[in-house]
Amino acid sequence: MSRTWRLKLPQGTGDYEMDAWMRGVTEAFGDVRFNFRAVSSNYSMEETDQIIQIETAGIVVTLPSATAVPGKWIPSIKNATSGTVSVNCLGSQTIDSKGTFTLTPDDSISVYSDRTNWRIS
Repeated sequence: MSRTWRLKLPQGTGDYEMDAWMRGVTEAFGDVRFNFRAVSSNYSMEETDQIIQIETAGIVVTLPSATAVPGKWIPSIKNATSGTVSVNCLGSQTIDSKGTFTLTPDDSISVYSDRTNWRIS
């Protein structure tokens, strides 16, 4: 799918400059898509997971090993429930120095691996 974005540029320039830039991005990278998974029971994330939507309160989502996926970015782990849920790490790994991160209703977190632990981005 190709999208045209319009940006108001200074007088004397035209919309075509932004259109050309976006065409270049699309040609270089193609459509950007993320792996989405809705979970309703305790779940250990796979290395290919990117966007997780939690649909049952009280469950635990466990991140993959930060050492196994250096540099991996997980754009969103979203609590879509009316209760709290937990995001855990493996072993002694942490999320910004915490072994467990609690998500309140409608809260989300984005994390990346620094090769040893997870960091909130």
